[in-house]
Amino acid sequence: MRWQRLLMGAIAVARAVRCLGWQAVRQRVLVGSGCRAALAGPTLIGRGVRFGRDCGVAVVARQRGVTSGLEIGEYTSFQDRVRINVAYQVRIGVRCAVSWDVDILDTDFHHLIESDGSQAPNAAAVCIGDRVWIGTEAKILKGVVLGSDRVVAAGSVVTKSFQAGSLTVRVPVRRVRAIHGWRL
Repeated sequence: MRWQRLLMGAIAVARAVRCLGWQAVRQRVLVGSGCRAALAGPTLIGRGVRFGRDCGVAVVARQRGVTSGLEIGEYTSFQDRVRINVAYQVRIGVRCAVSWDVDILDTDFHHLIESDGSQAPNAAAVCIGDRVWIGTEAKILKGVVLGSDRVVAAGSVVTKSFQAGSLTVRVPVRRVRAIHGWRL
């Protein structure tokens, strides 16, 4: 029995190092099987963070002169298949609970072309406060600031900021504005 616990511990350490580097071991981060990370920018992960199976974390610099970064507070947990894409900056507070199949994106990965021919910005920081619970299959999009002590209901698409201590439910699909195309 003891050798099995030691083996499982060694596998957990190897998984954490492969995915997030030695920082994950020092901070006692737990990483599920199949997790992938591409970290091309600064990444701060707090003590006791947990990632479920098949999670994906990508911190990539998509714009010249912009250093993208990810910060995750202590004891935050991510269930299976959570995807975090960072092209600018994402901050997630302490003791947050992120359910399965959630997407957190601070970028569109494309530019919208305005009617005057200019390109709209395609990335804006995402800030999630402390003790936020994000339900299954929710989408948190660029420029969103969620205050502390909040609940985002399952299936919600969060496109604007909300104050602390509130419940957010599914946003109905609606036309926002006219554009004249898009470009990668």
